[in-house]
This record gives sequence, C-alpha cells and structure tokens, in this order.
Amino acid sequence: MGIFVSPPRSRHHRPGHTCSSIRVHRTDSSDVSEWQICATFDTVEPMRSLTPVEAALVVAVCGSVLAVGIPAFVRDLHASRLVEPIDGLNRIAAAAARAASAGERYPDSAPLTPRNVPAGAPMLDPPGVWEHPTWVSLGLAFERPHSYSFEFESERRGRRSKYVATAQGDLDGDGQLSEFSIRGEAVDGREPRTFPMEMRREVE
Repeated sequence: MGIFVSPPRSRHHRPGHTCSSIRVHRTDSSDVSEWQICATFDTVEPMRSLTPVEAALVVAVCGSVLAVGIPAFVRDLHASRLVEPIDGLNRIAAAAARAASAGERYPDSAPLTPRNVPAGAPMLDPPGVWEHPTWVSLGLAFERPHSYSFEFESERRGRRSKYVATAQGDLDGDGQLSEFSIRGEAVDGREPRTFPMEMRREVE
C-alpha cells in the first residue's frame, strides 16, 4: 500500500485564520480521502511611531535622568581621588600632634616616598619603602597599590618647631602633579596647632 499527498488547496475564512485541504490517495484503492487542516495565525499589529509630544516627553525624561546621574558620578569619582591624600595627610597630622602634645619634637624630615610619583595608575611598593623611622613613627605605610607619594619636612628653631607634609599624585599620567599639603606648629609649653589642608590642582 502506498500513500501520496496532493498539494493543498487553501481557503481563507477570516483574517488570521487559514484552512487548507489535503487530498490523500491510497494506491491500493480508488478511495480518496480529503482532510481539512485549519491553522490559526496570530496577527501582529505594526508598531506606530511616536507623536511629537510623546517624543518630547521621552527626551525630557532621559535628560532629567542624565542631569541627576552624571553629576553624581562625577562627584563620586572626584571624591574617590581625594580619599588617599586627605586620609594620609590627616594620619600624619594626628600622629605629629600627638608627639608634640607628649612633649616630643616633631619627627625628622623624610624624603618623597616613593621617590617616583605613581603616574596614571596605582603602584604597589616593593618591600622596605616605608621603613624610614619617620614614616614608622607617623604610622604611614601602604600595603596595597596607591596613587600618591608623601613627603615630610620638619624643622626646629629655639622653642618653636613646625612641619609640612605633602602628598603628590599624577592620576592621569600627564606629568602635571596634583598636590595636597598640611602643616603644623608647636611652641614649647603650648598645645600644637594644625592648619587647614591646602590643595593645588586637586582635579586632573
């Protein structure tokens, strides 16, 4: 027995609904059977374009989101760049003030550390970089990659001593350094003074 199928004859009843007739022939019989198969297709409405008013509304909403988000991102980025030098200098100032309050002199000067200011990317210091006695007494060291070099200069004249601590960085690697500094002063018999931090080219 064999079966072969004739091409279907389509009949459209309504939009989205199509019926087709399939004629099936049996070779061992003269009988011809006709089956009707109906298939339903979902119609998709075409997308319409936005009206000028709707388009203006979308632009206004997007503009509002950008107006709020971009300044916040810039502020966060700016703040993250300030954390290291400000925190480092505050640690130095606090340690120096404690030493002066206890009747000790400010620590001796310490050179720019690391000697080469990190440029364009944070740098991990090799072992021993922060073993200078002054950095040890001030409690300043970095175990992770960092972006600034620090320097401490102190002097004593008679009953008066003072220091200047500086942080220098080159975050964008253009050779132009941003600089942060803080200074303090102590006179025998008086409480030490720490002056406000100063910044030069803090945004690169």
